[in-house]
Amino acid sequence: TKIHQHLTHKFNIDRPLGHGDPTVNLAGHIQIAESWAEHMALTIVKNMYPATVSSASNLASSWELHHEIVRNESINHIPIGIYFDLIDGVTTGESTRNENGTANRTLSDPVGGAFNNFELARILNSTIKTPADLRVKCLQDRPVFVSDANINMLSSEY
Repeated sequence: TKIHQHLTHKFNIDRPLGHGDPTVNLAGHIQIAESWAEHMALTIVKNMYPATVSSASNLASSWELHHEIVRNESINHIPIGIYFDLIDGVTTGESTRNENGTANRTLSDPVGGAFNNFELARILNSTIKTPADLRVKCLQDRPVFVSDANINMLSSEY
């Protein structure tokens, strides 16, 4: 299509915008934008369907569980869980999986609820272009009770 041709030329890419491929031009932008969007969507869904709402499948618990266990969209790409892990306060090993169902594993999350959505939204400015940029900014803005080693360890899990 003309749009695809324009974007391919403008961004010098040979695949459609790099979604699903962590090696293409702008992959870091895609990883940050897609993961933040999914994190916020899950946050809103959990707020819309609070734990007091009950159904046969217990929708509220399933969204909570999904938010907690999803690590990446696929192996080493689109780190959906990083934001919730910076927020959630869980410091023990967490059972995780990639959204596409691969790579079930235990993740180490020593950050312990150091951030909230407001702080992460502030951190995600135009200088954050890759997950590595996010790590650096979290190191710069971390609370005193969280060490550099904690941020680095959590980031290495993604």
